[in-house]
Amino acid sequence: MKRLWRTLPTGWKGALAGAALTMLLLMWQAGRASFYGLGPLLDSLVVVVLALLGVALISLVFELLFGAVAALTMLLLRRRPLWRARATRAGALTGLVTGLFVGCVGGLIMGGLPTKPAMLGLAVIVPLLPTLLGAALGLAMSRGWRPVWALAVVVCLLLNMGLLAGLLYSPTMTNSAMAGHVPPALVADPTLPGKYAVKTLTYGSGTDRRRPEYGELVDLRTAPVDIARIWSGPKGVAASYYRWFWGFTGEAVPLNGRVWYPEGEGPFPLVLMVHGNHTAGDYSDAGYAYLGELLASRGYIFASVDENFLNGSFAYNAQGEMPVRAYLLLRHVEVLLGLGGPLQGKVDSGKIALMGHSRGGEAAVVASVFNQMALYPSNSSVAMNFKFNIRAVAALAPCDGQYKVRGLPTVPENVDYLVLQGGQDTDVFSFSGVNQYERVTWNDGGYHFKTAVWVEHMNHGNMNTTWGTDRTAPMNWLYQEGPMLEAQAQRRVVKAYVSAFLDASLKGDRSYLNFLRDHRAGASWLPATAYAPLFTDTTFQAVEQFEVNADPKGPSLEGAQVGFAGLTVVEQQPVLRGTDRRQSKAGLLTWEAGGTAPSYEIRLPSSWQTDPPRALTFALGGARPAASVDLTVELVDRGGNAAQVLLSGYGDPLPPPANPVTKFGLLDGLMLRAGRPGPVLKTFVIPLADFVAANSAFRPAELAQIRFRFDRTPAGSVVIDDVGLMAFR
Repeated sequence: MKRLWRTLPTGWKGALAGAALTMLLLMWQAGRASFYGLGPLLDSLVVVVLALLGVALISLVFELLFGAVAALTMLLLRRRPLWRARATRAGALTGLVTGLFVGCVGGLIMGGLPTKPAMLGLAVIVPLLPTLLGAALGLAMSRGWRPVWALAVVVCLLLNMGLLAGLLYSPTMTNSAMAGHVPPALVADPTLPGKYAVKTLTYGSGTDRRRPEYGELVDLRTAPVDIARIWSGPKGVAASYYRWFWGFTGEAVPLNGRVWYPEGEGPFPLVLMVHGNHTAGDYSDAGYAYLGELLASRGYIFASVDENFLNGSFAYNAQGEMPVRAYLLLRHVEVLLGLGGPLQGKVDSGKIALMGHSRGGEAAVVASVFNQMALYPSNSSVAMNFKFNIRAVAALAPCDGQYKVRGLPTVPENVDYLVLQGGQDTDVFSFSGVNQYERVTWNDGGYHFKTAVWVEHMNHGNMNTTWGTDRTAPMNWLYQEGPMLEAQAQRRVVKAYVSAFLDASLKGDRSYLNFLRDHRAGASWLPATAYAPLFTDTTFQAVEQFEVNADPKGPSLEGAQVGFAGLTVVEQQPVLRGTDRRQSKAGLLTWEAGGTAPSYEIRLPSSWQTDPPRALTFALGGARPAASVDLTVELVDRGGNAAQVLLSGYGDPLPPPANPVTKFGLLDGLMLRAGRPGPVLKTFVIPLADFVAANSAFRPAELAQIRFRFDRTPAGSVVIDDVGLMAFR
């Protein structure tokens, strides 16, 4: 290799230097995001050294390959031995270039590059441009700075600067903020600290060698649990490393957690938070301190549980661990209910909420289902039968469908439910939590509610202060992170909705329901961006949900009739993103300019009874990008008295997001699982009293027809669902 370097032309030396420098920078960055338990510096050095060894190995393989080809050629053609030397040199050069390019792409993959052929091909540009620049510099220095070589250097330099500028560029994004009258905020800002002083503690095994808060400094010791029958963990050499890093196996898994609690007598509602999948050694459980401090000040005991050992690392592929996450979350509830010390007598066992982020969001839902089961589904020798009084479940950007109970989707029962999703989420790309929202059912006769909120300029990672961005550099340079809400603003959104949701659910403070139904009621405390909340509760009387009949002329409500003119009606499962769809159906209404005045109406049966105070409610979203839609909503009573209001007085339907998630829109389909998103539905709530105000002769108790007149927009397309009536106060 030394002889090769001495005999190489300067242009080749420059090219190899450019490629090598690029690889070293990418691998160093990949090493910074790695956690092997050796410390940040050594972790990065390990990655770089392994990459260099890989380059050397590839170079040797190609040198031997070309040497063999040269020997065969010499025998066949009887040429001079010089061919062997040249072929050997060509093999070594080919090996070096191939190894360096593979190293660069490997660094990008470690940073989050999707392993798709098209993306891998585009990734070659990253080392190619610095390689060309190095070659141009080498040739210019060896042959003199003649105009042709100077021009080559300038062109290659500009190409590299263009690549860097494109990666660092943050374009301006449009904001689909909704118009309309803003309801007054009748309740206090839920993001403000409450009246309680906040105290903290940790509980755990007391044997953790890497985190003193769970080791020698732990406040309350807890016994480990044996989950070997439901979690096999890593195997082989990986298992040895795993035991070295974590200090335990599946037979003795510690129950560790961080607790924020109010200073007072109590009892206080209990809220448990479980993180999602992240680099295992970059511990995630401390990333929800902002929620713990707020909720404890407002009278909750908040615990962020440690399940980092279930997260992915080079020694363990975190797949299929979802039911284990859920099972352990219930074991943490069990521990906290019996934990003594400062929490003795302070936990209200009748008011428990489970929360989760990302995979933890699905785990919280699965745990609420497990809570009612006597035996672990895939191993009946593991008893559960917890039967805790779990009254609420909140999911932050959850995945969905990674685990199914006995092959069926999880169906949370008799709980209040909240899900939050960011429109710029590049980890959980689709609003999959809306399917969890749709599956929540109630049958215990009590009052329950659920809400699903889409927030335009939020990502995935900023809900956890440890995670921050969704991707590490340099891959995060390809995503539009600049125009997003600042991290603190995103966490303010989380605090607002989680705090209001828990007050409404666990404390019975129904005054926050108006905010959960309509985000504009919280305009004074929410960051400025677009919001699309879905909301329903047990008072909802369904008229049309597009689920019962394939024929759009047959509504959900028995005895009702549907009529429409000037538009087409198609029942479909709305797109979430690309090929991902909502599990429930909705109606797609499309009309064009000219022709009959478009309208869609539902005629109620004569036996229908409407008990005021109630509100008309329906979910609506624009189905065409960058399209603003307004319409007239009309109710008619049995006496023929009609009352009308404009939809724009209650907000505008959001069109499908027009902004690409990547900086270069053509990459959306390559970087993300399935390209562009579909319509974003939001719930509109129009009090029947507003129709009476529009026409005092209108009698809401004798409601006969619900009509949507598309007379304000010449042409358009909307998705509509869940038309009905709901109690309103």
